[in-house]
Amino acid sequence: MKHPIWISGFLVSAFGLSFPVTYLMLPALERPGFVQSLLSEPLPWQMTVINIFGMLTIWASVFASAGKIRQYRKRLVSTVSNLEKTKLAFITQFVILGLVLTLATSVLYVFLPQYLVEYLYLPCLITFIYFFILFYSFRHHAIFTTETYEQFLKDTLPASEEMVKDEINVTSVHQDELLLLAQRIEAYLTESGIYTNPDLTLGILARGMRMSSDKISAVINKQMNKNFFDLINEKRVEKAKELLEGKINILTIEAIAYEAGFNSRASFYRAFKKCTTFTPSEYLSKPAPVFLAAK
Repeated sequence: MKHPIWISGFLVSAFGLSFPVTYLMLPALERPGFVQSLLSEPLPWQMTVINIFGMLTIWASVFASAGKIRQYRKRLVSTVSNLEKTKLAFITQFVILGLVLTLATSVLYVFLPQYLVEYLYLPCLITFIYFFILFYSFRHHAIFTTETYEQFLKDTLPASEEMVKDEINVTSVHQDELLLLAQRIEAYLTESGIYTNPDLTLGILARGMRMSSDKISAVINKQMNKNFFDLINEKRVEKAKELLEGKINILTIEAIAYEAGFNSRASFYRAFKKCTTFTPSEYLSKPAPVFLAAK
């Protein structure tokens, strides 16, 4: 909050308070005229001041952000964190969008009446950037992830429906096949490392193994006594434990979480504690025998 660009933006916004102050200081008969002046040229001088200094502040912010991104990109070369790469891609697109919006707004202010820009074109541009942020956030998992959505579906599924679903899946697989298929699934997950894909779904696993989703679901539920979400998280936790023990001096815990396939630090900690009863930090602080017991 001490950054000069933030201070400038704050002062410009604070200056906007001059509108209600000016309005309240006017005699009652002049107030309707003041309100009307906000809707046509010439606009009150306060709006011109806000627009000029506001646009200058925004331009400064865009260029400063571009400089930060450049520095961040150089530092990112030395890390393998998928999270950091996702963050960089997201913020880069966001700043580019801000640049386009700022450029378009500046051009509109130069060639069109201010009141048209204020009440017609600028709201349209803001609406566009709003929907872009929503779309890009979902697209790049900035808000929701596949695994958290699957967990949401699992948590909100009625118990009776879950039981019926499992029973239907199990009836499609013979009992003598379950053990062999379970071993095949375990081997495929271990050898392919597909569980480190943060977007992994049951359908993707089924296509990779050339099996039906129903059959894989039946094996996981009946033979392994767990659901797909828990199975994949267990594999990811095992991978994370290997990285914690071997690369803790090279990678951050956050980077390790994402290399293991987790899409957020919170989901990593939640799954790690569920599988080991420790947090990653507690796991690292325990002596070697506890490592073996946790495994």
